[in-house]
Amino acid sequence: MVGLLFPSRFKPKNGKIVMNKPFNLWLRDEIANQGHTQREFAKKAQIHILTLSKYISGRIQPTKKIVQQIIETLELIKEEQKKRKYE
Repeated sequence: MVGLLFPSRFKPKNGKIVMNKPFNLWLRDEIANQGHTQREFAKKAQIHILTLSKYISGRIQPTKKIVQQIIETLELIKEEQKKRKYE
């Protein structure tokens, strides 16, 4: 996934992201950990809910562009949560 900007918790190795679990399971867990439903996340990420469901089930793989969009949305949600925490 060369050319994508990833948060520091991702460790690029030889141009690829090394994760401790498959992308679809990681995505499912990240959405749940942030307290969102798949529908809510899909809306924020501007991804059709059926497409997101297919990513999470592992039926299809997202493109590099969509992976970047998902990561940016997750980071945005975390920033919003931090701001609300300190208000």
